[in-house]
This record gives sequence, C-alpha cells and structure tokens, in this order.
Amino acid sequence: MSNEPSDEIVEHDIKAVVANMKTAHMRPNKLRKIVCKQIKDTNWTQYQRVIDGLIQDKSLQTKKVDGESVVLSLRVGGSADKKTVAKVQSPLKNQKIMTHEMEVPYDIILYLTRKGRRKQTNIEDNTKTALSFDADTMKAMRSHVSSRDETSKITITKQWSSDDGSDEKEAKGTAKKQVHAANGCISRMILSFQDNPDHFTRKKAGGTFAEQDEAKQRKLDIAKKRKKHSSTDATDVSADVVEGDEAPKKKKRKRKFY
Repeated sequence: MSNEPSDEIVEHDIKAVVANMKTAHMRPNKLRKIVCKQIKDTNWTQYQRVIDGLIQDKSLQTKKVDGESVVLSLRVGGSADKKTVAKVQSPLKNQKIMTHEMEVPYDIILYLTRKGRRKQTNIEDNTKTALSFDADTMKAMRSHVSSRDETSKITITKQWSSDDGSDEKEAKGTAKKQVHAANGCISRMILSFQDNPDHFTRKKAGGTFAEQDEAKQRKLDIAKKRKKHSSTDATDVSADVVEGDEAPKKKKRKRKFY
C-alpha cells in the first residue's frame, strides 16, 4: 500500500509551481490539483497542512480577490526573482530517507490526530521524525468514520541531507535512534490501548455535563428507593399496633395562656 511522501517534497513542489506560474496569482484549489498531479500518493490533507505552514511563516503571500483568498506569484515587479526561483527549482540533492511501518488499531490514529494533531505533533517534535498514515485510513478520517475493524498503518519517516558535512555513519545512526524512539512511543500506546481501550475513545457529546446528569439521575433513583422502603416499614409498624392491644390514646396538648 502506498504512503504519502514527505512534507519537504510537497513544499518544494508548491514553491516551484508558485515561482513559475505565469499569472499574478492562483486559487489554492487549482494549485492543489497541479501539485497532486505532479506528486504521486500525496493527498488533500497533506497539501493543506504544508501550504498552511508556508503561509504562516510567510514563505507564500495571499490576498483577497473577489472575496476569495488566492496565492500570489513569487515574482517581483512583473519579473521573476531569480534568487527565489533558483532556490525552489534546485532539486533535493543527497537526501537520505529511513522509514519504518507499523500496524496499529484505528482508534490510536484518531487519538493521535485529535485536538489539532497534538499527540502526533508531540511525537514528531520529540523524535524529529514525520508520521504518515495509509490511504484507507486517511479516507476513513475524511469521512468521519468513528470506528473500523481493519487495522491502520503508520509510517515513521526520517529524512536528512548527506551534504551538510556530517559523518554519514553518524547521521545514519542518529536517524535510526530517532526512528526507534518514535516506534517506542507508538508501541507503548498500543500496549496501553490493549489494557484500557476506553482511554482512547472520544468522550460523549456534552463531556462532563453528560456525566453529571447521569450522577444526578443515580442519586434520584437511590432517594426514591429509600423513600419506598421507609414508607413500607411505617405501614408494617402501624399494622402491628392495630392487630395487638388497644393503642394508647394520645394526650391532647394543653394550650397555655399567659
């Protein structure tokens, strides 16, 4: 099964298209179609993640045209900025890639990508790797599928350049350690899921309010049962008095006048 390419490859292609487009601006949807056609196995989710990052760090500029946000060309004064174009057109030379594939329950994928992919981002930042998911899992996530019987696949990718003057053997050893660290994080998640799967499921709509309503209902049920038992006991006591000896007469309370 194919896996999505690294974000660096998608970023490089986006910049190359924007630097060489003949118009002053382009709609993001059209840019997406061009990039996804040029790069095999990429998808809308990855493209959107990469272009959002480029816009956020101001590598790409946008503006509103007829109420729609468009991406501006990397051209200065009507002519291409040669330094910018040369930079984005230069191929990724001497790039080394190490990958490791794991099978995990689909619930773990949902757990990693919940709350703005916070858990996924933490693993990627701490291990300096990138996590990607198989095509079927991505399709299920886009369709908002909450559960599925099939397992999902996570690909751990570590990419580095061999032309930065560092020792190749040392760089490969570091990459192997980082991939192993990411593998350890996900493996511990799998063990935790096997022990306590409820921890990885999304809470009910309403969150703690729903849980509070359930607690209140339980207290009401207990109170009703107690009231029922107490009324039954009182009836039994009164029946014993009537059936036995004559019940003692109640003394009238005398009113005091001051």
